[in-house]
Amino acid sequence: MAGLKLLKMRLENVKSIQKITSAMKLVSSVKFKKLERKVNESKDYPLNLEQSLLGYIQNRDEAFIEPELLHSERKEKSVLILVYSAAKGLCGSYNMNMSKVLREKIIDFQKNDVKVSCFCIGRKLKPMLETFIPKQQIKYLDNVEKQVTLGDVSTLSRYLVKRFDDGTFDGVYLLYNEFFSAVKNELKFKRLIPLFNSLESGGNDHQITEVYGKKDAVLKLVIKNYITSYLYSALVNSLASEHSTRMVAMDGAKKNADEMIKALNLEYNKKRQSMITNELIEVISGAEAV
Repeated sequence: MAGLKLLKMRLENVKSIQKITSAMKLVSSVKFKKLERKVNESKDYPLNLEQSLLGYIQNRDEAFIEPELLHSERKEKSVLILVYSAAKGLCGSYNMNMSKVLREKIIDFQKNDVKVSCFCIGRKLKPMLETFIPKQQIKYLDNVEKQVTLGDVSTLSRYLVKRFDDGTFDGVYLLYNEFFSAVKNELKFKRLIPLFNSLESGGNDHQITEVYGKKDAVLKLVIKNYITSYLYSALVNSLASEHSTRMVAMDGAKKNADEMIKALNLEYNKKRQSMITNELIEVISGAEAV
């Protein structure tokens, strides 16, 4: 009887977990659909700005000195890595893969005597980060899903540009997940400030971009808009990747729970049938003895 009670408790526990995983999958699927639309809507603007900047770079006047945001001669002594990580778990290998790549990048910088600071959107990488970087060099931001607007991202963009302009950081890098489909996303590490190297690799077939008026002011405005739009696009890409990964993970957990429930039900029924059979044998044996 004790064995049956234990099996019944296990069954109830597995069913409870199955309900939770199903609910989490449903919530993530709803958020994912909204974010998937935002991913598609956010692609064109930074791409167009990038093409304009590439066109300027390839046809620029050699006598003109580009803004430092575009091309900096500084030696990197201190850098900031902006990481779009997850604020929650239960999303498969999403956080583990990001943790591995971030750790490798930090080690590479430290080997070259570069001071590394991190700005984490989401707190899941906190335990790993604190083993590599002093706590005072780490910043976190939570509840990012409530701040998925260009206005909020532009505040972050202004902060990054200001810290670069005042010399706090000689370079700003971005680590995020690029979204391709519900079952595919890819980690991407990009130098965001200054832009020159990352944009220069785009080839030589871009349209000529002409700048009128004060070139330094116009270019700085375009670059700032590019940084803001890219940060926004990377953010919605990361959130969509997180929820799609969680959907897949929760779907797998639900299937595992289904199999476990079937196995436990089978074992429960076998034990119950065995107990009933033993009781019947005892009754029949007692009746024959009389």
